[in-house]
Amino acid sequence: MKRIIFLIAIVLLSVSVKAQTKSGSFERSSEQRKISFNPAENLKAKESKSFSEAMELNQEGIEKALIEKDYKQAADLFRRAIDKDPTCLICRYNLGRSYIETEKIDEAVEIFSELVRTKSDYADAFSSLGEALSINQRYLESIEPFRRALELEPNNAVTLINLAISLYQTKNYEQALECLDKAIKIKPNLVDAHLNRGVTLYALKRVKDALSSLQVALTLNPNSAAAHNNLGMVLLRQGKRKEAHKHLTEAVRINPLYKQAVFNLATSYLIRGERDEARKQLNSLEKLDVDLAEELRKEFSRGYVIDASQIKSEQ
Repeated sequence: MKRIIFLIAIVLLSVSVKAQTKSGSFERSSEQRKISFNPAENLKAKESKSFSEAMELNQEGIEKALIEKDYKQAADLFRRAIDKDPTCLICRYNLGRSYIETEKIDEAVEIFSELVRTKSDYADAFSSLGEALSINQRYLESIEPFRRALELEPNNAVTLINLAISLYQTKNYEQALECLDKAIKIKPNLVDAHLNRGVTLYALKRVKDALSSLQVALTLNPNSAAAHNNLGMVLLRQGKRKEAHKHLTEAVRINPLYKQAVFNLATSYLIRGERDEARKQLNSLEKLDVDLAEELRKEFSRGYVIDASQIKSEQ
């Protein structure tokens, strides 16, 4: 995902080092739309043999996806369902969701684009189209389908969160914040809304409010690696190195595969002058992301007291 760079200065042992820090990681809602259970409004009104056969295959696909988490097999079943009855909209919708889960994003965009042309009041299809475009970093294009989905379902917190991500990435921070505030009003305990609100507030230079939102996210879910990572990032930018290091360490403990948190923890070790520990994180990062590891390796070679300069998080 795209990353955005900010600049601050950290002074240690009389050595001034410009530390480029990146905005906190956004989280698409954990309540994200998944495979759909045949909502009545999306089914063909007529009954036919082909329709019944399509729905049987669709149901098998749902079970493959939701129970076995086998989205490739699920996609095959949804395709077979569509072959049985090309007009089955829910089968097409579920195929699109399977494509998202298997990272076939271009195919998902095609499916959902066709769906919204076919059924102009299909809120889930508009929201999923926006999501697929956003995943493809086509943030500006994703805004319109998200807005259309919200016209149809104004109180959908998931869509509000995803719209906020696209607005943030196009630097419409105030509008992003409005969406997140609405999402929180609808679902006050939605962790991702508070997490993303913290990132957005920091972009607006409202640091205290950002910290408050991130703390709420962490209170709601103490095991959120993203919340620990983002909180550590903001604290590090404030020069609160000890507290920041604690949260970055916890982020990596919770999710050792969270490459941005691993990078950030290595940075924190370097700022503390603990190069051996930083190198351990570099070794881990080399297995997760070659490009990030190379960036970190270059900082090691500079030979300064503080070598690492970037704190990263996924967008």
